[in-house]
Amino acid sequence: MIRWPDKLCVSIAEADPVRCQQLLLKYPFAEIRLDALDGDLADIRRLFAGPGTLIATCRPGLLDDDVRGQRLRAAMAAGAAWVDVEREAPDAWREAVVAAARQHGCRVIVSHHDFADTAALPELRRLTDDCFGRGGEVAKIACLVREPRENARLLALLDDPRPVVPVGMGPAGRLTRILAPWLGSPFTFCAPDDGPATAPGQLTRAEMLAAWECLPDE
Repeated sequence: MIRWPDKLCVSIAEADPVRCQQLLLKYPFAEIRLDALDGDLADIRRLFAGPGTLIATCRPGLLDDDVRGQRLRAAMAAGAAWVDVEREAPDAWREAVVAAARQHGCRVIVSHHDFADTAALPELRRLTDDCFGRGGEVAKIACLVREPRENARLLALLDDPRPVVPVGMGPAGRLTRILAPWLGSPFTFCAPDDGPATAPGQLTRAEMLAAWECLPDE
């Protein structure tokens, strides 16, 4: 079985900082969705100053870009191992976050999300190149999968020698989440066993571990 601490990132979207801290004690590799957190910058610094490998993510929608930037910078200064920024973010905003990441020794994920479709493979490859071109050390390509065969397009991105995290959203995309780490993705995302999912089709940690039992050892 693939060793989950190395490959399985638990995505935490909790409003309560205390509840978030409790989950971090259970999951040593986690993504904290700062757009969901109902806390201040001191709460963020406390969360990211603790042990574990943590990804700081703050999706657009609920917060304006100034607040998102402040939250991500606080996380990076406190010890975030990774920061996730959107490919579609304004260039100046994204470049400022990437520059702060370099200053704090924090690695950068540039992510692309398509909640409507999975593009043809040439377009997915172009988007992957664009993620790296915009400062990503890892490219995350997350697309809604409508038909099971569309998983093959996302998994084909793992032919790239650079680190790519393909994510199939929706129930039909779960195969991508299960197989991607086995085929070379540096990690994948799951929900806490006792918390909400942060994306459609996201499996819990326990469900991912059960699925991996069927795969050959690394």
